[in-house]
Amino acid sequence: MKKTILFLLVLATTVCAQSKQKVVRLSAETEAWLEGDRQKTLELLLARGKSGNPEITTLYNIGYLYSLQGDFTKALSYFQTVIEQESDFTYCYLQMARIHKKVGFIHAAHDDLQRGLEEEDDNINLILEMAEITKELKQIEKTEELYNRALDIDDDNVPALVGLASLYRQQGKLEEAKELLEGNPDIFPEALILQEKANLYRTMGKDKESKRFLKQIILDYPNSKTWSHIKDTLKVLYNMDNLPAPEPLPLYTYKIDPNEELHYKVSYGPITLGWLKVLTKKPEIIGGKTIYPIIFFVDSNPSFGFIISLHHIYESYLDPETLNAVKSRLYTPGSDHSFVKVYYYDYNNNIFEAYAMTEEGRFSYIFKDLPRKVQDSTSMLYFARGLVSDKLSGVTTVVIDEEYKYGQIEYLNETERLSVEGNEIESLKIFARAEFKGVAGMNGDAWGWFTPDQQAIPLKGSIEIIVGSISVEVDEEKTEVPNFHEDD
Repeated sequence: MKKTILFLLVLATTVCAQSKQKVVRLSAETEAWLEGDRQKTLELLLARGKSGNPEITTLYNIGYLYSLQGDFTKALSYFQTVIEQESDFTYCYLQMARIHKKVGFIHAAHDDLQRGLEEEDDNINLILEMAEITKELKQIEKTEELYNRALDIDDDNVPALVGLASLYRQQGKLEEAKELLEGNPDIFPEALILQEKANLYRTMGKDKESKRFLKQIILDYPNSKTWSHIKDTLKVLYNMDNLPAPEPLPLYTYKIDPNEELHYKVSYGPITLGWLKVLTKKPEIIGGKTIYPIIFFVDSNPSFGFIISLHHIYESYLDPETLNAVKSRLYTPGSDHSFVKVYYYDYNNNIFEAYAMTEEGRFSYIFKDLPRKVQDSTSMLYFARGLVSDKLSGVTTVVIDEEYKYGQIEYLNETERLSVEGNEIESLKIFARAEFKGVAGMNGDAWGWFTPDQQAIPLKGSIEIIVGSISVEVDEEKTEVPNFHEDD
């Protein structure tokens, strides 16, 4: 498994990806989509479709919106139109299969997926959907082959791991199932994995371990409707009338400074790869709470524009008390590599929603259960500051590409003197690790250095890569990077 980093340096990895970009404005329908207004999005897409020869992605997105609304007849019509024009638009086959599965046409769903896989045999979404269909059709060998195929593409894919482990368990291959589930400790224990572990250990006669995994689900997802039945399971199977309640989330000495502005330089040896700028904006009221927007700009060095041209914007909306993210937005404008995502975190109901526009303009929506404590790549920096201010270590969930990963920060109780802006400053050192696939061959461990006061200002970061290391340090010159974001 490839290993990359966490905290401040997760943003440095983006500087090393190779792509050409230019700034573009988002369309009205994309903005409506990102706000979660599906009806307005559909109306705008339909108007665009009537204005001339609509693009393939416009037709797909209309079909996708109809599908989300439950108007399957119209959705299928649009997906079929797309396929007639571009037979290799594989996501149409995926959506058609999901519709056919919902209405009980299992063999039609199988045929849809088969056609899609003939066009794109390494599409993991098609593979996983086909595995669910073949499992329902009792094609066990084919199902096992499909799950293994998915894991060859993404070796810590949760649905594939759980699906294959469940298959092994039902076949009596308990040790194979255990090895599969326990061999991926770096995935944050999502409820799906915890439930399958509970099923497996109960099958093995280890009720104590099974109960522990079930209890962890209700501690991590206390308000989830999806997992509310776990409470009944614990009562019935284990006579647990007094179920454990989750402890309150920790509060920190560190307080967000609404006027803070941080500047960093990203370097590989003597080469300046780019710059990071962190701005704290005025607080907003979201859901009745005061929330702080943190804007993170990532810009590569224009001197290497012939190789690298990255200009990302990350927006994280943080709860200043728990340092949880309540909303995240990633905007990567461009022509060949353009996408935007907005994540919504509903902790009251343990719901995670992601609205995204992919590189080719295709809309994507993800709905899943949400653990009670979540950081994104920006808020992770502030989570680290909270821990350092109170001299603590901590573990949390990190959202990477709509998936949950395991992240940890270890307070080392070490000090080190750094030279910052001509001054010698005593700093506190931490160690950070996350387990998720990244870009540019990033792997290894990360370290961070912070001021030893309540604000725990990040001064420096370092991460090992395949050859050497990449460093992030305070940009004393506060380099004026060309305003690539002026149209955003």
